[in-house]
Amino acid sequence: MKLTKKQAVYAVVATFVCILAMIMTILEYEKVFVICSHPVYMFFLVLSAGLGILLIAQGIIEQSPFRFFLAAVLVVYAISYSLIDFANLPWWIVVIVAAVVLIAFATLSLLRAGNKTEGIALNKYPEYKNYEQRKAEREEREKAEEENYVPPEIKSFKDDKK
Repeated sequence: MKLTKKQAVYAVVATFVCILAMIMTILEYEKVFVICSHPVYMFFLVLSAGLGILLIAQGIIEQSPFRFFLAAVLVVYAISYSLIDFANLPWWIVVIVAAVVLIAFATLSLLRAGNKTEGIALNKYPEYKNYEQRKAEREEREKAEEENYVPPEIKSFKDDKK
């Protein structure tokens, strides 16, 4: 399996995000600075925020609703944890903020990626062929194969005795 240039760039950026998360976790553990209540939380915060941003970029570039969904999950986690740990907000405010962020991602996904299932259902894609078109093509192929068919030559045992 060969990686395209775009996939290689995504892999390199994701690797840098993981390395950054590890460095931030080690610095938090060594008490160089204290941001989160536990060093492991710092790892997940940096990892989810970094990969969330990467997935947002992928969703916009590739017009992928699935990437937007994954980005929404990661970004909502990062924002929710930040609001709870840093700002000490009550849970109900965090739920409201998370709902607003999810609605924003759903809107962004629909605006950027569109509703691809609607295009499939309405046969808007040029490469889509209905049953009759596929059947006609299959019959043409079979007919062409029948016309080009050369039967094998059958030899008799009597011919070998000469």
